[in-house]
Amino acid sequence: MDIPASDHLAHAFPVSVKGVAIQDGKVLLLENERNEWELPGGKLVRSVEPPVVSNEHKRVGLFAAGQVSDLVMPDGYKRSIATWFAQLRGEQQTDR
Repeated sequence: MDIPASDHLAHAFPVSVKGVAIQDGKVLLLENERNEWELPGGKLVRSVEPPVVSNEHKRVGLFAAGQVSDLVMPDGYKRSIATWFAQLRGEQQTDR
């Protein structure tokens, strides 16, 4: 079976991505070995497997917008999360 060229490139040039995932008004975060919370992420490779918590993290949590500022995490992650919550609030007001 031939492997698509895009899969070869994904392995030759590994790229890792992070994303803001919001479920039921709460953001999904993972706690790492440094006791910091971070956004979920991974490498760009083709897979049909469901996402799982890797051995890189101790636990997973869902946090409301007001809880994020008190968490130990990089400021850039906090800004990204705040931006998404603001975007969602704007969309909800527009839908009314």
